[in-house]
Amino acid sequence: MFPLCLTVLTNRALWLLRTMIVCTVPDMLDYADYGCYCRLGGSGTPVDGLDRPESIFSNLNLRRKLYHDG
Repeated sequence: MFPLCLTVLTNRALWLLRTMIVCTVPDMLDYADYGCYCRLGGSGTPVDGLDRPESIFSNLNLRRKLYHDG
């Protein structure tokens, strides 16, 4: 009977963890068209602190393509 209780508690703990994640982490699709750089082909001035790292990554990726691939 002990393994059965442990399994039930483990399943419940995993379900509670999933519930916390779903409640606190926004859907990634919410950011699909956020700001100027959170989509393919971003350009312009970053709108805020969340968009700024995306612009840096986009510029680094463009430089990599120009200098290493072409």
